Amino acid sequence: MKASFFISLLALLAAGFLPVQSKADTFLSNGVLYRSVSEIGNRLGMKLESGDDGRSTRLSSQWTQMDFVNGSRIFRINGIRMYLGYPTLERSGTLYVPELDWQFTISSILIPPRLSSHQKQLRTIVLDAGHGGKDPGAQNLSLGLNEKDLTLEVSKRLERHLKRAGFQVVLTRKNDRYLTLKQRSDIARKVKADLFLSLHFNASTQDSANGIETFAFTLLNQPSTSRSELDASDKIFRRANRYDAFNTLLAYTVQKHLIHSTKQTDRGVKRSRFWVLEDLSCPGALVELGFIRHPETATQLQNDAYLELLATTLTTAIVQYQARLNES
Repeated sequence: MKASFFISLLALLAAGFLPVQSKADTFLSNGVLYRSVSEIGNRLGMKLESGDDGRSTRLSSQWTQMDFVNGSRIFRINGIRMYLGYPTLERSGTLYVPELDWQFTISSILIPPRLSSHQKQLRTIVLDAGHGGKDPGAQNLSLGLNEKDLTLEVSKRLERHLKRAGFQVVLTRKNDRYLTLKQRSDIARKVKADLFLSLHFNASTQDSANGIETFAFTLLNQPSTSRSELDASDKIFRRANRYDAFNTLLAYTVQKHLIHSTKQTDRGVKRSRFWVLEDLSCPGALVELGFIRHPETATQLQNDAYLELLATTLTTAIVQYQARLNES
């Protein structure tokens, strides 16, 4: 067995999980532990159905629907696009997902992470307006749009709404100034933040690219969504991995509310080892609020009402995240 397997198990044990090791429910493939979708359904009290195409599997209950496809990293929870660390595998007619994704992706969303009474109190939120100063971020030169300006505007609007909701809010920057990624996470540690949200707008060489996506930090011993293979950095436990379950719940809640509210294309909840997230001492996520060069999106970003919609939707998502924590 590979060392990565043992490290994965240690990560699960450190998080307080003791998965059942039935041979019928789990198996090891290339150092990755997998769990059957049918056993997950049994644990959650969900009905399992196989699709007519022979590749898809659905778990459903009164409140939840999950859709998986054999050989794909993409699955959906209540319609929201999600990404697994590795593709699903079929074995003897049964579909399997990576054990880490059961523990820290699926379970984190459907079963609120276990918390101490102190952790349930979401008091201080750090909002990180991406880029700034000498770093303009993504640009739409024809319309005079700079990512650094838009992130600052949304963060200030979001700050006002969160304060009205009773939260303490700290901005990593209040004006057009440059900050390193380390300085941003250092601010969160200094104020003992309970949550960190980094705001961005996306860039692409193709103006047709559109939609919203939210990132949580990559799980230990899994590749980020943009890659299919492990590299050396994926095997290093970072401070952010202490909050894997909460990072996932936060990212999903943010993505779900944004997609339902804005009706933008759902690009999914993804994972990346972003430097701004890796050294956080609290749960965190990074959200890409749209493509600045996409014609329709760019028009919306010139409208105060749309920027206000983004801010109010993010407020609702954070309040909902707090409510889910209190269910545990």
